[in-house]
Amino acid sequence: MFDIFPGFSFLNQIINKKAVKAKDREKESHLKDNNHFLTTVFKGVAKPIEVGIKRIVSLLAKEYGIYIYTGSYILKEKEEIYNTGSLFGPEGNLIGTQKKMHLTDFEVKIGIKRASKMEVYSLPFGKVVCPICMDATYFETFRIAREIGADMVILPIANLEEYTMWKALR
Repeated sequence: MFDIFPGFSFLNQIINKKAVKAKDREKESHLKDNNHFLTTVFKGVAKPIEVGIKRIVSLLAKEYGIYIYTGSYILKEKEEIYNTGSLFGPEGNLIGTQKKMHLTDFEVKIGIKRASKMEVYSLPFGKVVCPICMDATYFETFRIAREIGADMVILPIANLEEYTMWKALR
C-alpha cells in the first residue's frame, strides 16, 4: 500500500525507526530502573559469599602461614552493601576489612555505599593499606596512605585490559 503513494514508504520507514528507538529507550529505562532487583540480589547473596570467602581464605592463610588479602567481595552491614576486601594473618586471623571509597557508576546505581576512610593495618614488617580497585587509580590514595603511616600498599586489581606500564602509572 505504501508503494502506491509516493513518499509514504519513506515516511513509514521513518515512523518505524522512531517506534523502534522509543521501544529501545523504554527497555533501557526499564533496565536502569531495575537496579532495585540487583540490589536485592546482592543483599541476599552477600552474607553467604562473605562467610565462604572468609572461611576459605582463613584456612589457606593458616595452612601456609602467610598473609592473604581476599580481593573484593560484597559485604552487607545492616541494610547497606559495600565493595570490600579483607586481610588475613598467618594464623588465619582476620586482621581487617577495607571498604571501597571510589565507586564506579554501576556500583552507585545498584546501591553500593561508599567508604569514607582508608584503614591502615600494622603488621610485623610495617604498616599496610589495601585500597580496592578504582581506589588505586587516584594519586590522592597513595598520598593519604603515606600520611596515615602506610609503608606498603597491597593492590589486588582486576582489569580486563592488556597490561601497560603507562596505564599502571596513571
